[in-house]
Amino acid sequence: MFSRLIKNWIGSGIDRLHPLSIDPIRIANALSLWIAMVLISQIPILISYWSVFGHRLMPLLFACLVMVLAIPICNYFKKFFLARNLLVASFSIYICASTFIWNVNLGTQYFLLLGVFACPFFYFPRENRLSLTNMILFIGLFFILETYFSLQLGNKVQSAENFSGLRHTNILLFCISTLVCSFFIQRNTKISWLKQHKDSKKSQQLLENTFPKAFVDNLKTDAPILKKHLPQVTVLFADIQGFTDLCQQQSTHGIVCLLDDLYSRFDSITTSFGLEKIKTIGDEYMAVSGAPNFTHQHAELACLCALEMQKCYAIFCQDNNLKTGLRIGLASGNVVAGMIGTDKYSYDVWGNAVNLAARMQKLGETGKIQVSQVTAELAMHLFQFSLRGEILVKGLGKIKAYWLISENQNVQT
Repeated sequence: MFSRLIKNWIGSGIDRLHPLSIDPIRIANALSLWIAMVLISQIPILISYWSVFGHRLMPLLFACLVMVLAIPICNYFKKFFLARNLLVASFSIYICASTFIWNVNLGTQYFLLLGVFACPFFYFPRENRLSLTNMILFIGLFFILETYFSLQLGNKVQSAENFSGLRHTNILLFCISTLVCSFFIQRNTKISWLKQHKDSKKSQQLLENTFPKAFVDNLKTDAPILKKHLPQVTVLFADIQGFTDLCQQQSTHGIVCLLDDLYSRFDSITTSFGLEKIKTIGDEYMAVSGAPNFTHQHAELACLCALEMQKCYAIFCQDNNLKTGLRIGLASGNVVAGMIGTDKYSYDVWGNAVNLAARMQKLGETGKIQVSQVTAELAMHLFQFSLRGEILVKGLGKIKAYWLISENQNVQT
């Protein structure tokens, strides 16, 4: 029960903050907890010296204790500025006032140096000036008290020899406080680092899901190459025949769920054969073999991928009781791959091979894989092709095209 209370105290308000902004709040709450414990530990001492100065320090102690207890409450309600001011005020007021009331050099002023150490950690990065101001305040108060004891030594200030027990107690408390502050700050820094590392890892995974890994690694360099000419790749386009009729038969949500299932299966296939998924446009799926990392087997791998996608689509139709077909088009050639523009980047490829692959798909037949002559010639030794003949391609004239029939043997990648 007590440990849960402490945990809630230190973590007050944390869940309401961005993960990278929690450190000052956590540390401020932890410091307020420790100051409260130190103040409470002073009560027996003040009672022991009640007739001397305990009766004057007790009201000050309770006032500072109330201020300290208000710090996590202020943080919980997002009154961060007020919480930090209460922390600084309660800390400095009690040390200075108690020092002058005791009127003896018990080493209490050295706690102000601990405040200088902790001060940068319970302020947000945007509050550097405020942090520096309070650090200067603590240092100034420390030198004032040190000067006071130096000037008044042997005069008004009582001898510390009569209070050696209290002085030793203060030294012990100072050492423990330093260790506690160091522990909380180190622990909090570790938590912050782990969260940043986790967020960084998520960002890395998100980037690698959006762009090819090799391209992401290139983006991290001082002079990233956003566009790269690739002399030979094979582009794949796949399209669902009868998709318009299917949209009229099912709800939009149902269509999206079907496409998500199908494209997830296609993603697994393209990844297994080393192809890079480029994009989906409605019911059209585009991938490329040989980009961004070139491979001499780009045509063979693209053909393997197309045949596997064909088998996958047949199973998908059986699973969902569909009577649609799949057209696939392949074409090989040089392209430029990368990103263009200045907003909402996406990895893409451009070139005649892209246009030709799109035409191979659109001018193909349901359930078949149509490939360009270059692709067929590159993969002829491993696959069976059937010559379709010349077809008229808009903008390119008559082009010889082939049907990809089957695989002759396994391709060793």
